[in-house]
Formats: sequence, structure tokens, C-alpha cells
Amino acid sequence: MPDVNAVPQLCELSHDGCIAVTGEDAPHFLQGQLTGDIRRLEQPLSLLAGYCNPQGRLLACLRLWRQSPGYVLRLPRELVAPVMQRLQLFVLRAKVTLTDLSDHQRGLGLIGSTGPDGLAEYFTTVPTAIGQVVHERGCWIIRVPGEQPRFELYGAHDSLDALRRSLMPQVTVADTRVWQQHNIRAGLPEVYRATQDRFIPQMLNLDQLDGVAFDKGCYVGQEIVARTHYLGRLKRRMYRLYSEHAPPLQPGDTLTIVGYDDAQANVQVVQAITTADTGVEFLGVLPIELSTHPSLALVHNEQRFEAIVVRLDDRTPVDSV
Repeated sequence: MPDVNAVPQLCELSHDGCIAVTGEDAPHFLQGQLTGDIRRLEQPLSLLAGYCNPQGRLLACLRLWRQSPGYVLRLPRELVAPVMQRLQLFVLRAKVTLTDLSDHQRGLGLIGSTGPDGLAEYFTTVPTAIGQVVHERGCWIIRVPGEQPRFELYGAHDSLDALRRSLMPQVTVADTRVWQQHNIRAGLPEVYRATQDRFIPQMLNLDQLDGVAFDKGCYVGQEIVARTHYLGRLKRRMYRLYSEHAPPLQPGDTLTIVGYDDAQANVQVVQAITTADTGVEFLGVLPIELSTHPSLALVHNEQRFEAIVVRLDDRTPVDSV
């Protein structure tokens, strides 16, 4: 694959939405709903976490952080309404309020080796560690994994408009798909409507991405997630794949692995992007035992193609500086 463009790129994260969770019971409420340990957000951190059904299957992958006077959950915009509706079922008498921020707060994504320099001209502090959060000038700046430095930036429209004007002389504007491509290369999972109820958190590597706390106590789906962890019965995980000749793929597609009779010999697409330079890059869940193959022959809609498998221990190093 070609090198990632070194010129800083600015992407509108219009595919994402945000839910605010406020009220004096918000920490306890979220602790009992999500796979991550909410207590860690007492520090200026952002965490990945899963939201599961009682069977331990993911309804959403979330990025969350403290945003006074409560917390913010970032997830695909298409899931904001159904996730809010389901969370509301568990509020009961708790002093918790759920608010859809999607029309009031938006996100930008910044990618590039000189991106931190541009931010340093606007903010006095720029996050240096993965997951670190800085709040300044009406913006929340979050350092996220990537082959190059990457930042998610959230705030009200006027705050982000001012930031955008400051950055424009130093960046190029990129399509949202560029941001999704970098998420794929960083091995960051997402759940969409088409993939809800399909995966337990470990299948999407949330345990390896610090998105599951096994010592925090009970939460929805915890029994299944913990049992899989302690009994070591996980048979499928998410890997990064790419193919120059694959047809366009969508989250939720099931690709048959050629040469195996086992019904589980398939790849379930988690996230995919098609580009003119690299063909199709995607994240897919497949049997762990087949991940040792350098490539797999796959079939989708009667079209056969080869896909290269990037193992977890061989993938491109992720920026952590």
C-alpha cells in the first residue's frame, strides 16, 4: 500500500453523532451499562467501550469522555436514536438525562505529521498521548491512534468554525472516507445497524484496545464477555485486510473463505473503504486459526478475489508519541 499522505488533512466527521449523559447518577449509570471503566475518566482521558445486549453482543462501539457537566458518547450517527432509546429503558429512577448533541456539537478529524504544530498555534496545550483529552477554547481535543498523529476535535459549531479557519492555511480538506480509511488502518472497530448483535467485544479486539475492564463489576452482557475471557474460548477475531480486486464491500457483508467446508469459514465485514489507490481496505472478523495465512481466497456475490491478511502482531506500528 502507498504511504499515508504526509500533508495534514482535515475531515468533517459528519458520520458521527454524540449523546450527552448528565445528572448526579451518570457515572454509576454508565458503569453499569458499558464495558469500559468509567472511573478512569476522572483523568483527562477518552476511552473506547462497548455497549452490549444481555447476550454480550455489541449494540455499539463508543468513544467517551468527560464533558462538563457530564459525559459524551461518540458513535455512528445512525445509532444515536436507537442507543438513546435503549439506554433510557435502564434509567428508571436514576438522576440521569440523555441528550442528543448531534445537531449542536460536531466533530473534525485532523491527520498528519505536522498536525500537532497547527494545533499548537491555536491551543496552548495539545494532547501527546493516545486517549489524552484537552479542553480549550470551546473545543475538546482527543489524541487517537493512527499511522500518523491523529486528533478528533469536538465542539459547538462556532468554536469549530473558528478552529477550522485557523487551520485552513496549513491543511487540505479531505473526505470523511479518508478518516474512515485511517480508522481501518489503525484497527479501530465500529458497529453499525447492519452489524448490531453480531459480535462480542473480544471479536472486535476491544479487549486489546483497552475498551473492556474485566475487574470493574457487573454491566449489561458482562457474564458472557467475562466467561469468554477467563475460559479462553474465543475462536474469531477482527483483522485488517486489503485487496486490489475486491468488489465494493459494506459493513455486515459475509465473505465465504474458499477451500473450507466449515460454516464458520467466512469473513464478516466490520468496516470497509474503497479507494482508487489501494482497492478495498477492510476490517473483518474471521477464524483465528486462518489468520496465519498471508492471504485468503474469498467470494462475495459470486465474485472471487484474494485478500491479504494483516495479523495483529505484524500490522503497521500505531503512533503513540
